[in-house]
Amino acid sequence: TFQTIWFKDVGVVGINNPSAENCTFSSNEKVEILINNFGQKPQTLFNFRYAVNGVPAPIPHPQDGFYTGVIGNDSIQYIEFETEWDFSEPGYYLIEAWTELEEDGDVSNDTFAYEIITAYPKPLEEDFESQIWPENWTTSAGEFVHEPNAHNNPTALIGQNIYSGIPNWDVTTHRVGLIVDGDVFSFDYRYVDWFDGTNPTTLGPNDRLDVQISDDCGDTFTTVYTVDSDNHITSLDLATVEIDLTDYVGKAITIRFEATWGSGDYWLDLDNINIPGCPGDFGLFANSVVTHET
Repeated sequence: TFQTIWFKDVGVVGINNPSAENCTFSSNEKVEILINNFGQKPQTLFNFRYAVNGVPAPIPHPQDGFYTGVIGNDSIQYIEFETEWDFSEPGYYLIEAWTELEEDGDVSNDTFAYEIITAYPKPLEEDFESQIWPENWTTSAGEFVHEPNAHNNPTALIGQNIYSGIPNWDVTTHRVGLIVDGDVFSFDYRYVDWFDGTNPTTLGPNDRLDVQISDDCGDTFTTVYTVDSDNHITSLDLATVEIDLTDYVGKAITIRFEATWGSGDYWLDLDNINIPGCPGDFGLFANSVVTHET
């Protein structure tokens, strides 16, 4: 075997900041990249740049984006841009960073692309009819969607047999936002007896379903609604609950269902988990085409 060796070849091989491990960022984040010298000769005096969602950062030269040090063969340099970017709006970011070296031998390794999703845009509409567990949702008892009539359920939904052996069950959605005035969160639920689901369940004093919301990336949750023996609708049909989200206007939120067993042996089913509405940009994308007249 043999390998072609370039004398002049640099490129970006990583992005350290922002990191997908974080959930929120500031309006003045500084992008940090890793530059590698793949070539045999030391390199200096070349440009490096970045763009977010296809928009190049307005990097002033030579104050920023101009490498004046010396990077040797097979060496990596950590470099932070001085030009800041606003990553504070929850959503999707595609960060692309690249080098510009005159007579670079292999331009295919110049650019590194990195995707971050800090929140999913509205609407949140999950009816489980695909019978696939929703992406980036978590649960304490297995990612499983029940097909229609699995236990007398009219539609596909998620459910858990809750009893002394499994006294707790939680389901957490992905982060969604931003919430605006008038947004309402709704879901359907029902309790039915194990195992065939043909009898509705009457909740005992310690059976409960807490609906919780987090606006700090899941670090803390606040209970905003509880289904218990005082307000539970005993029925084979799904009951609908609506929760006003006025307290979360301007924020992205994560929703958690947390069920607690007190007595009995039953199914808790959840379906039609929704936050209607449009994303802030209405999910529209546009391409500009420049034409030249002759």
